Parts: sequence; C-alpha cells; structure tokens
Amino acid sequence: MRLKNGDVLFIWPLALHVITAGWTYNNGSAHNAIDLRAVVGTPVYAMEDGTVDQTQFWDGRTKTGMQSYGNMLRIRHAAYKGGSLRTRYGHLSRILVEAGQAVKEGDLIGYSGETGNCNGAHLHIEVIYNGARVNPLNWMDADFTCANSTVRAHLGSYISVQRPATGPNVAKLQRICIIGQPQGIAGNARALGLPVEEATVALIGPASSGDAMTLWGMAKAGGCEYFARYAGEMDDNTLQRLCIAGAGEDIHAKASALALPVSDTPALLIGPASDGDAMTLWRQAQASSCEYYARYTE
Repeated sequence: MRLKNGDVLFIWPLALHVITAGWTYNNGSAHNAIDLRAVVGTPVYAMEDGTVDQTQFWDGRTKTGMQSYGNMLRIRHAAYKGGSLRTRYGHLSRILVEAGQAVKEGDLIGYSGETGNCNGAHLHIEVIYNGARVNPLNWMDADFTCANSTVRAHLGSYISVQRPATGPNVAKLQRICIIGQPQGIAGNARALGLPVEEATVALIGPASSGDAMTLWGMAKAGGCEYFARYAGEMDDNTLQRLCIAGAGEDIHAKASALALPVSDTPALLIGPASDGDAMTLWRQAQASSCEYYARYTE
C-alpha cells in the first residue's frame, strides 16, 4: 500500500507474524532478509500489488546459488522514489502464480515449505530496492513478535512504518496460552483489563511440521483453539510443541496414533491482547520458566 506521504507499507505475508531470524542470523552472520514462523502449507500472501517477475522451482537436491531459495517467487511492485522495488518469497512448498501474472495486495500466491537450503519449515522474505536487499522491517509495521530474545537482538537497524489508524489490515489482537506455574501472571493480566480463563489443554509433541499440520486441521474443523511453537531454537530444532484447548477424543487418538506424547495440562488462556500487553506477559512467563504460546485472532 502507498501511504499519503508516499511511503510504502507492505502487509505481512502470513497471518501470524513471528520472526525466527532477523537481518542477521543469531550468530551475527549476514542474512539480509527475515524468516517468519510457518509450518509447511501455511498460506502466503502478496505484500503489495505488483507483477510476478520471477518464479523458480527447486530441483530437489541443490542447496547453493539461487537454488538455495528452493521454490521461490519474486514480485515487482510500483517504483519507489524512482527506484525499482521487489519482494522475494523463499522455501515455498507450492507456488500458485506464474511469471507475468498481476497480483493484488493480499492475494494468495503460494504455501510455505522447507525447500532449498533451510533447516525446517519457514518463510524467507526479502525486500529488494534498486537491486540491493534492504531490511524488510523498514517497509512494514510493528505488528510482530520474535521467537526469542536472541532473534530480537539481531533484527538490525529499522524504523517500522506507521499504519494509518483506520482502514484495512488493522493490527490483530493475540490470544495467549501459558502453561506452568505463572507467578502473578493471572493478576497482572486482569490488571491490564484482559480476560483470563483457567482451562485444561492437550499438550502434544514435539511433532514434525507434517504431523502438526494434520492436528491443526482437526482442531480447526472441531472449533478448538490451536497454539504452536517450536520446541527449541529455530536454527537447531524444527519440531513443534502443540497446545490445543477443547481437544476431543479424536485429537487425542490421532496424536497417539502418530506416536506423539500427549497430556492434559492446566493452563491459563488470556486475551485477546494487544502486542504490547502480550509482550509484557511473555516476559513474565519467560522469567517464571513457563511455556508461552500465542496466536493472532482471526
């Protein structure tokens, strides 16, 4: 979207905005992109109107050069201050558009995957201005969270674009699930004016991306609340922990059939909450060594 002041505001390409690798990797080496948490098959959307000017299909083995992106597509957007502007989407499982095709902001263009040179499923995003990669966070709003504090320390230099107060794509609120002994978190959440509910949830995994997607589909069909997070650091662990509120016998049975650990566990369900309030509670959960899950409301 082009704002009245001429700035560009890209929408986030996923419904959930969790950054798992910033402008630099966790070891400080160059990344020149950001990675977003996404299991295989997560819908990917065009970040602005444009024309698909490149698609690539992975050969299934090469992990160097352009093939390192795996299945990849690139969109050329309208010029910005006289310079060319493109976005690139990497490691896709499936591409739904073709070169030369015009797309609108928010159009479904593919599904996330783990093709090319990557350790586990995620979406790789680049913004390319005048032929050079630039920090994508300078082109989007601040409606995101980080997988952990190490990722946050490697976001690079950026200034988020201020989203207009009204209109489409208003920032969404979060639902939060906390498991463990959350010292004072319930009281703090209520002090922030947030709804707090004690519940019993099914805690499942660690699970592969494929098994997680299977259970996510069942949870969605059954009207359950589904939360997921990676079981460890993104750069060395791609298995997921799942938390499902309202899980019935079918989900328990499916998890057992997939040979996944499953247990019914007391939890706090909090929200919907703003990103700021969610971050406050995340820090408190981290300090209490609790398991913290969050998802954006639909």
